[in-house]
Amino acid sequence: MTKVDSEKLRETQVFTPAWVTNAMLDMLDQDVFTSQESYFFEPSCGDGQMLVVLLDRIFEALFKKYDSDPDKALADTLHKFFAIELDETLVAKARMRVYEWAVAKLDRSPTELEAYLIARAIQQNLECEDFFNIFGKPERQPIKRKLMKGSEGK
Repeated sequence: MTKVDSEKLRETQVFTPAWVTNAMLDMLDQDVFTSQESYFFEPSCGDGQMLVVLLDRIFEALFKKYDSDPDKALADTLHKFFAIELDETLVAKARMRVYEWAVAKLDRSPTELEAYLIARAIQQNLECEDFFNIFGKPERQPIKRKLMKGSEGK
């Protein structure tokens, strides 16, 4: 991946406020947050603001599903997302934001092993990457226009 000028990149970034993220999540079938088949992809996570709102929604749904067990809800939450960000300076901020959010969800201080496992899950699921390196650039399809009947040759 080529280095991107952070200043130029920041000039074009827009961060989604929590209320907008919540409004978008409200449009989904709420069962999606607890479904074993559901997995969330954030293609441009910035500093993690939108991601933490999403993770909080997943966690709260799983917390209810698992009879208020924060350990189980957190473990499942941290494996239900994958996020990428092109700006490497924001990746570190996003990882720290998600880590602080995760630790706050426990009703105690994490053990060293738990802290490691939380950090490792975040590192594996939140990467510095270009969306187009993963999925490729979309091919532009030429527009094919149908000729109207009787207009051939005109």
